Amino acid sequence: MRSANNNNIWKKLEWDSSFFGFDIALISMPFSAEQLEAAWVEMEQQGIRFAYAFCTPGALEERMLIAKGARIPATRVDFRKDILPTTEILHTPFHLLEYPMGEDYEPLVTLALQSGIYSRFRMDSKLPTNTFERMYTEWIKKAVAGEIADVVLVVSDGNTPAGMITLSKKNQMVKIGLFAVLHIYRRQGLGTLLLSAAEQWGIKNGCKTIEVTGQMQNREACRFYESSGMEITLLQNALHVWI
Repeated sequence: MRSANNNNIWKKLEWDSSFFGFDIALISMPFSAEQLEAAWVEMEQQGIRFAYAFCTPGALEERMLIAKGARIPATRVDFRKDILPTTEILHTPFHLLEYPMGEDYEPLVTLALQSGIYSRFRMDSKLPTNTFERMYTEWIKKAVAGEIADVVLVVSDGNTPAGMITLSKKNQMVKIGLFAVLHIYRRQGLGTLLLSAAEQWGIKNGCKTIEVTGQMQNREACRFYESSGMEITLLQNALHVWI
């Protein structure tokens, strides 16, 4: 559902509302103070309790939303790079495999939660308890079911999944979804192994670029992406506001 009376600056998010159990909206940029006030009244009248927005840091719209009580739990950052045809998969003692679609997703839940350690849903203490855990468990469940990912790549020591990356193809781009390596397996090149495997998958599927969305607060991950040749293409503050 989208409002028709304020230049469409907000819409109800059906999946999010169903998942959380209360009505949630997305507020879109740009908007004026008058449009925001009109939207606010409409959202209140239609039972919207919570809203997201994504703004360029320091934007006027951000300041207006903060005046309404919005918080900034995380800063979204998109990284992208061209895939080089010469990309090769590194050789390590670990096993790299495609996780069977439709297989039990439970062995990957810990990795899914690790991938979202700086998620805005985890960093916002005002959200209901276990929101983050429920959301990322659902995410890996849908990825393994093939609903939101085309492939799930896993590295293992033979017994335990040590790292994973979920991938989907969008036109000629590989989009990374969940990406994590367990703490005890870090500094062993597994992140680089998974990223190079993702690029190889992209080459086989006719892709030219690879993209990942992370959080600026996750400095270790950001340094890894930059050291891998990725460049920032988008930087936005995520805002959460209760209506």
